Amino acid sequence: MTQTARSLSVTTAVLLAAAGCNSRDEKPRGMGASGRQLGVLAKAEVDMERFFKYTPEQEAVIQKMHQPFDAVAEPGPTAGDAAVKAGVERLKQVWDKYKFTYPTEGRRARFRATIVTTAGDLVIEFFEGFSPDVVRNFVARLDNHFYDGQPLILEGDMLVLGPPADKQGYTMPARPLATPLPKGCVFAILADGRAAGERFGISLKRVAGGGAKVSMCGWIRNPSVDEVLGVLSNQLAKKPGSVLVKQVKIESFDLPVFEGSEVALPKLTKDGELEVPDLALYTGMSTSETHPRDLPVDPNSIANKRKKPPAKGVNGKGEGETTIPSKGSSSPAPPPKDPPKRP
Repeated sequence: MTQTARSLSVTTAVLLAAAGCNSRDEKPRGMGASGRQLGVLAKAEVDMERFFKYTPEQEAVIQKMHQPFDAVAEPGPTAGDAAVKAGVERLKQVWDKYKFTYPTEGRRARFRATIVTTAGDLVIEFFEGFSPDVVRNFVARLDNHFYDGQPLILEGDMLVLGPPADKQGYTMPARPLATPLPKGCVFAILADGRAAGERFGISLKRVAGGGAKVSMCGWIRNPSVDEVLGVLSNQLAKKPGSVLVKQVKIESFDLPVFEGSEVALPKLTKDGELEVPDLALYTGMSTSETHPRDLPVDPNSIANKRKKPPAKGVNGKGEGETTIPSKGSSSPAPPPKDPPKRP
């Protein structure tokens, strides 16, 4: 065989071998860094589970942030009523729509609810990191028109939405907290030590230690809390049942789970509950002393640990930036900002 023929033969063999290794019908040998068999895909795909890894505690938190309805709900006094049964089945169908974490996508979500009433709007931000079951339940009920056409009720120092505590179709785990209940706090009313599944309240004044009597899940974030709650309570005092829910708008905001090298998820307490150490900060703040557009955020967020120059608030004390758009704004508000830090 001539030198030219030998060279051609070697080149052909190399090309055939290379073609064989890259054939879509064959898988290359060896294991990947994750210990999984490598393979050639027909098209580009990304397996997010190979990129996002969580510790066992973080996995437990993720699971606790999204419990199945049947795992947290218990039948109430009216569970046997036909209308209640139909409502529960309707709620179960949309329960998985409201998630706070998307672990394989490396993101989490927060929700804002705007309740449009015949006497003004109520804008609610939620403490989902403290009581996700209660928040998910309330958001799901609001977004699926359970309260449309229903009246707001004035009971003492709170506005109430939903049937009486002794007529609940189901209840949820409650997390009372022995801290002040601030004006404008949104909460589930307790029924036999658990959070009522259908009844929610809004405090009209600050109550010392009042957080131990309810299961807090959010607060009113209107530009003027005093004004909107004053209008609603005054109208209901003059004419009970005169304020009705017209419609509800739910907004969701995507936030990253990973912030640098940290994971922005709650931690677990020694009792296995979600730990939100800064919730006392939110509930201890007087509404009149706080910029009305500051929003509570996940206290374990890395952003909370960074030192930032305070922005000038409405009272000149620098409580934060505006996050709720003004009327006529064409774009939704950005995700929640950091809460003001106490000196």
